[in-house]
Amino acid sequence: MSYRATPLSRGHSPAELCMDRQIRTKVPVKPETLISKWPYLTEVKDKETELCDNQKRNYDHRHRVRNLAPLNPGDRVWIKDSGTRGEVVKSAPTPRSYVVNTPTGGVRRNRRHIVPTTGPKLPEPIEYDNIPTASVTRPPIVDHHQNRTEPTSRPMESTRNGYQTRSGRMSVPPKRMDL
Repeated sequence: MSYRATPLSRGHSPAELCMDRQIRTKVPVKPETLISKWPYLTEVKDKETELCDNQKRNYDHRHRVRNLAPLNPGDRVWIKDSGTRGEVVKSAPTPRSYVVNTPTGGVRRNRRHIVPTTGPKLPEPIEYDNIPTASVTRPPIVDHHQNRTEPTSRPMESTRNGYQTRSGRMSVPPKRMDL
C-alpha cells in the first residue's frame, strides 16, 4: 500500500491518479490531503503525454524505426512469408495493408511483409472452378514393395583378431595383459 501511495516522477502517486485522492496509510497525514480534488488534471495529462512522446522518440531512435514507402496499384512485389511474387491490386482498409494478386489468388498482407521488386508481369490467376474434371490425369499407382529383395543372412565370420557381426562391423576383443 505504501508503494501505491508513493509519488512517482510525474508528481502524483498511482493511487492518487486512480482515485482522485491520496489513500490512507500508516504514515500520518493531514485529513485535508485525503479529500478528492483535481485542479491539476490538465497538468497531469500534459505531463503524461510528454513522457509518452519522449519514450516513443527514444524507442524509435534506439530501434531505427522508419516508415516504409507506400505502394501503388500495379507495383510488383515479393511476399516474404509465402515466398511468392505478386502484384498490388489496391490498398486494404486496415492500416499499412495491401491486397496482392498472386499466382494462387488474392491475399491481404501488411506492408512489412511486402518487398517491392522488378520482374516479369504475373500471368492472370487460374480459375480452378472452370477446369473440366476429365482433363485431370492421375499418376499410375506403383507398388514399391514388389521389387524389394530380402536381405541375405550371413553367418558370423570368425577371424583370428575377432569376428564380424551381422551388420558387418568387426568386433575385436580387448587385449589383456597376461601375467
